[in-house]
Amino acid sequence: MNENELHEQHAESKIFTILAIIFFVIGAIISIVEILVQRSVYLKTANISSQLGYIIGRIIAVILIAYIVRLIFKKKKGCALMIFSIIFMLASTVTTANAINKRTEEISFNKVAMHKLISMSSDYAAGKELSSDKLENSKYGNMAPLLDLCNQYFISYQKLSANMKTDVSKAHVETLLSADTFSTPAKTKDTQERLKTLTNGFAQFETDANKITKTMNTDVNNVDIPKIYKEDVAAGFEKGQLQSSAMIKKYIAFETSFIKKINDSVTFMVSEKGNYEVKNNMVYFKSPATLAKFNKNMSDIQKLAIEETTLINDMKKTAEKQLDYMKTLDK
Repeated sequence: MNENELHEQHAESKIFTILAIIFFVIGAIISIVEILVQRSVYLKTANISSQLGYIIGRIIAVILIAYIVRLIFKKKKGCALMIFSIIFMLASTVTTANAINKRTEEISFNKVAMHKLISMSSDYAAGKELSSDKLENSKYGNMAPLLDLCNQYFISYQKLSANMKTDVSKAHVETLLSADTFSTPAKTKDTQERLKTLTNGFAQFETDANKITKTMNTDVNNVDIPKIYKEDVAAGFEKGQLQSSAMIKKYIAFETSFIKKINDSVTFMVSEKGNYEVKNNMVYFKSPATLAKFNKNMSDIQKLAIEETTLINDMKKTAEKQLDYMKTLDK
C-alpha cells in the first residue's frame, strides 16, 4: 500500500471515528433520557447519587464494549466504531421509545386511579354504600392494590360508623332529660343505663377506629405497588392518619364529656327526688335552689349542644377541604 492510500485510509478512519463519536454521544444522550423517563420524578435529592451512578455505570459499560470493538477490528476501527455507535444509538432509541410508552401508560392508569380514589372518598363522605368488589389491575394499573386497600378501609369505617349510629339511636338521646325520665325510679335507672351504654359505645368506637388505622398502616407498608411509590404513599398515609386520629380523639373526648354532663344532671335529679314532682309530663320544683341548679345544668347542656354542632360542622369542612384538594390533583 503506497503513502497516498495510507493517507486516504487514515483520513477515512478519522471521519468514521468522528461519526462514531457523534453517534455514540447521541446514543448516550438518548440512553440517559430513557433512564430518566423510567425513573422520571423518582430522581429525588435523597438518592440522586445512586441514580447518577446507575446512569454513569451504564455508559461506562457501553464504552468498554466500544474499546473491545477497537481491539478486534484494528484495521478498520473507525468504521467498526461508527457501526457500533449507530447500533447503540438505534438500540437506545428503541428502548427510550418503549420507556416513554410505558411511562405514558402508567400516567394514564394513575389518572384513572386518582379519579377512582376521589370518587370513593366522596361516596364515603356522603355516606353512600361502597362496593366490596375487587379493583383490577387491568383498569387501574399498579395502583389497583392500593385502591382496593383504601376501599376496604373505607368500608371498615362505614361499618364502624353504622354500629355507632345504631348505639346512639338505641339510646334515644332526645328523651334522656325529658320529664318522663324522672317520673319513676325505674325510668331514671333505665336512662342511666342508656348513658352508660352510650359512653362505652364511644370508647369502643375509638378503640376499633385505632385498630383499623393500625392495621391499615401495616397494610400500606406491605401493599403490592411499585417501590418508587411506597415511600410517598406511606408518608402521606402517616400524615393523614395523625390528622384523622387527632380529630376522632377530639370528637370522642367531647361526646364523652357531653354524656357525662347529662349523666351528672340525671344524678342530681335523683339526689333531689323529694324537691320536685312530675305531673302531666312536666317537672314541678318545690325548692328554688333545686330549680336554679336544674336550669343551670340545662343551660350548660344547651351550650354543649351548640359546641357539638360547631365541632361536627368543622369536621365536615375539613373533610370537604381535603376532597377539594384531591380534586385539584385530578386535573
